[in-house]
Amino acid sequence: MDGDVLVAAFRLGTQRLGPWGHGTRYPAALREKAVEYLRARRGTGVPVSMIASELGVGSGTLLRWASEPASSGPTFVPVKMVGSQTLWDQIERLARVLGSLKEAIHAYVLAQAVIGADETRWHLLDGQGRDTGEARQWQVSAVASPDAVAYSIEGSRSTEAAKKALRGFRGVAMADGYGVYQSLAGEPGGFILANCWAHVRRKVTEAEISFPAQAKEGLDLIGELYAVERLCPTGPPGDELRRRMRDERSRSIVKRIQTWAFSAKAGALPQSGLGKAIDYMLGMWPGLVRFLDDPRIPIDNNGTERGIRGVVVGRKNHYGSKSRRGREVAALFYAIVESAKLGGVEPKAYLRLATYAALRGEPVPLPHEVAHDQPVVTRLG
Repeated sequence: MDGDVLVAAFRLGTQRLGPWGHGTRYPAALREKAVEYLRARRGTGVPVSMIASELGVGSGTLLRWASEPASSGPTFVPVKMVGSQTLWDQIERLARVLGSLKEAIHAYVLAQAVIGADETRWHLLDGQGRDTGEARQWQVSAVASPDAVAYSIEGSRSTEAAKKALRGFRGVAMADGYGVYQSLAGEPGGFILANCWAHVRRKVTEAEISFPAQAKEGLDLIGELYAVERLCPTGPPGDELRRRMRDERSRSIVKRIQTWAFSAKAGALPQSGLGKAIDYMLGMWPGLVRFLDDPRIPIDNNGTERGIRGVVVGRKNHYGSKSRRGREVAALFYAIVESAKLGGVEPKAYLRLATYAALRGEPVPLPHEVAHDQPVVTRLG
């Protein structure tokens, strides 16, 4: 069967079943189509990970199907199982070729006037690939600009880990209420901290069940702030309009939010959901209102959260890393893939371009530098 037909048949079947990875049991016929395509593509030397990406399944899932006994007829022919060590050897070797990109992307992000910062956990695995538990987890720190994101994976969620990610940054950093950011911003020569309204909205939303009327009032006011933001184009083209709209509309809305907060706080117990949400908001008020004075500052940190989403999804699929080198390689390839996506570049095409440039000894362009080069890199759209 033609490869494109196999992919189309498999994807049609998965659309009917829903997303993979959520307890879906694939029918044998559907699995056989995937394995048939795997066999055909492996014959041309294409890595299993790329084949799995084309089909929209995990590499481990695809290889497991290939190793299972035939279940319905002679069309299901298992392929040779590729061990995880072999796959690791291949990607680690490629990381040596592309290793300079990690530092280059990180430096590019930190050269911007406004960045986002966020963090999430990363599992530490034992020698058998098993999670060692929450007490021994690494931490992924991410810094992001609109068209790139860089990662560092450290041994703990600490001030030192955040310092390594921010590296003496002196611009404006958008972040949530994590106390380490406030501490670093307060150091002599530190960065300027802006805080995220989306996190405030989530806290108030969580309190809505117990305080429906009070929470709704606060959420409606925050919604008005976002409505103003939607009137302006994103990025530099919208800066002048955004500055004017924030002066004319957002400042008065922020004052109303503050009035609501003091009033609602008076009627809520300190340890209640609403009391905690308001304390969270008021505790970082200077950072929350900072966007009013600079149109380059976004109203929230959602852009950085989108950049870290790939790490969260990947953590569910392949769990984590066993070694320091493993986390270095993970940080490199996440930076490459997620920066390509943020820049509107097709990740596989960019990875191929970058690899060939490095092997030829040529300078490797960053994803944002090739984003508009249509003949070289296929753009997402």
